[in-house]
Amino acid sequence: MVSMGKQKTHFSTFVLAGFRLVRIPNLIILLLTSLMVYLYLVQPNPEWHALLHIKIWLLTIAVVFTAAAGYVINDYYDIKIDYVNKPKRVVVGRIIARRTAIILHTVLNFIAVVLAILVSWKVCLSVFLSSVLLWYYANSLKRKPLTGNLAVAFLAGFSVYIIGLLREDESVAIILFSVFAFTISLIREIIKDMEDMKGDLAHDCKTLPIIIGEQKTKVLLFVLIALFTLMVAVWFYPKNEHLVMYCGVILFPLIIMMIVGLVIAKNTHQYRRISRLCKWIMLAGVLSMPLF
Repeated sequence: MVSMGKQKTHFSTFVLAGFRLVRIPNLIILLLTSLMVYLYLVQPNPEWHALLHIKIWLLTIAVVFTAAAGYVINDYYDIKIDYVNKPKRVVVGRIIARRTAIILHTVLNFIAVVLAILVSWKVCLSVFLSSVLLWYYANSLKRKPLTGNLAVAFLAGFSVYIIGLLREDESVAIILFSVFAFTISLIREIIKDMEDMKGDLAHDCKTLPIIIGEQKTKVLLFVLIALFTLMVAVWFYPKNEHLVMYCGVILFPLIIMMIVGLVIAKNTHQYRRISRLCKWIMLAGVLSMPLF
């Protein structure tokens, strides 16, 4: 007979594994990003009561659930690779059964599409196609050079742009922040490929670092970072002195730390730290929205 204490322990382990599977910290950043975009870039006059509008919550939850489903299916297809790259962090097949993961993926996508159709048919179509692209990425694209990186980066940028569908007209600021999200996500995805080289090599994945080598991949990253920094400088500088100060004190130091980290990085642990640093750069970009 299993004791109540053991049942509670098993349940809590299962729940924590589920949170790890859907990447709760990433989803919180995505939620924050969506609400900030709506509040400061969609609304002509930012006021907190605008967040009481039902459509922003339907759309935001749809976007978050689509992303969560993408994380689930990604781990479902990556079990063997993850046992090489991060064996202690494997969830699917160890704590959560593969069949359960597929059911969770399906349910999350279904809820996302249902919520999206309540917003508009454009949003519904966008959410559905995003879920298909995430599945295709996990099943195939991520094992190919650059195409998988571009797919995820596109979806990161699109997660910002889709909130703009609640506006009646186009917004240059939303487009620019979408490009910001796309570029930093592309940089992070390539860095993650460098982090995961050991497992990718063992399972015949053709990612960019494996095809062209670690040093050439670093050169490409330096070019992308230079373009990203130039874009931010050109975009932010003409706005106001508060944005210039924000970039000088917060954003640019983070970018410099990323460059220095890449120069000295030689192992999985170091690349993982740089990948996490990219998240802070993303968050810094999101928190700059009120200054617009």
